[in-house]
Amino acid sequence: MGGWRSGGRSIRPVRPAAVVFLLAGAVVVAVVSGCAGPSGHGAPPGLAGASLSSASASPGARPVVLGPSQSPSPVAQQTLMKQFAPLDAQGVLVVDAQPTGSGSCFATSIAVPLAGVYRCLSANTILDPCFAPERESSPATVVCFADPWSSGRIMTLTRALPNYDPDLTDGNPWAVELSNGAHCVAVTGAVPVLGGVALTYQCADATVAGVATDADGNMSAEYGPASGPLTHVGVATAWRGRSYRFAG
Repeated sequence: MGGWRSGGRSIRPVRPAAVVFLLAGAVVVAVVSGCAGPSGHGAPPGLAGASLSSASASPGARPVVLGPSQSPSPVAQQTLMKQFAPLDAQGVLVVDAQPTGSGSCFATSIAVPLAGVYRCLSANTILDPCFAPERESSPATVVCFADPWSSGRIMTLTRALPNYDPDLTDGNPWAVELSNGAHCVAVTGAVPVLGGVALTYQCADATVAGVATDADGNMSAEYGPASGPLTHVGVATAWRGRSYRFAG
């Protein structure tokens, strides 16, 4: 039956049930090393006091969303863990991102709770996660992403970044790619709970997922429409973040 649950707990197959909501706690880190190779896209000077050289990110496969009756049987597989690091140790942008205006940051990222990764606001839009360079630049900028397989947004800051030590905790990855082809990103707001499963990931076409990790570190998901039913599938790839700001 429905209830309040935090993400990252064991998940079991469920039957359709009423949906309730809870406020997501700190979700997880996700940042990719080697997400893309160099490209000719340029960006305005700003990050880490150096010109932003962007590298074109190879477009990720679009989510293949299967209905419950079409979902394949889960196949035992090892979950591939990847890191997403859009800025290198020198603060140079190494993935594709374009300037998209100005805004400010007010807290540590919920999606990627790392020092140097922030939750920001541009106009009326929440951007999370936003990565800051290893050093301040002038004008100060951050680069924000909706997920690890899409182009980013370079945002010029209208005020200083938050100055405090974040309370960081481990949790679920920022994003996952399921064995059925679905791409899902961690929810940073209200989390639906269906049949005791905290659906901490939002996928395409109004589908959702809740994940669990076994003793070997491999992950599986309960996946389907928010109203159910859910199907048990493997997690092929899990993305976590990497920030060089304040590291060491």
